[in-house]
Amino acid sequence: MLTPEQKQEIYELYQDKSNRVVDIAKAYKIDRGDVCRIAKSLGAEGRHKRAVSSSTKAKICPVCRKATDVKGAKYCPYCGSDIRSKKELLIDRIVKAMKTTSYLPESCRDEVQKLFIDIKEELNKE
Repeated sequence: MLTPEQKQEIYELYQDKSNRVVDIAKAYKIDRGDVCRIAKSLGAEGRHKRAVSSSTKAKICPVCRKATDVKGAKYCPYCGSDIRSKKELLIDRIVKAMKTTSYLPESCRDEVQKLFIDIKEELNKE
C-alpha cells in the first residue's frame, strides 16, 4: 500500500516526461498501469507515446499492446503475435517470390527478378 506522499512522488515523476513509466513502476514495485492510474487520479494528463528514435525501432504489438524493441523481431515476445508492418510483410513475400523465380524458364527469369528487385527497392525508400 502506498502512502499519500509516495503517490504524490509518483505523480511528480509521471509529470516529468523524461521519466519512463516502466522505471517509475520498478522504483515503487507496482504495475505500470497503477502508475498511470495514480497519476491520473491526482490530475495528471494522459501521456502520449513518445516518438521512438530510429535507432530502437520499438514496435507495439497489435494484440497485447506491449512495446518490444528486439531488433528484427517478427513476433511479439510476450504473446507471439505477428508484429510486422504491412510493408514488412509485403517485402517478405517479395523475397520469397524472388526465390521461386529459379523455377521459371530462363527466358523470363531475369525480367521477373528485376521486377521484384525494383518493387523491393521502392518499398525500402518509403
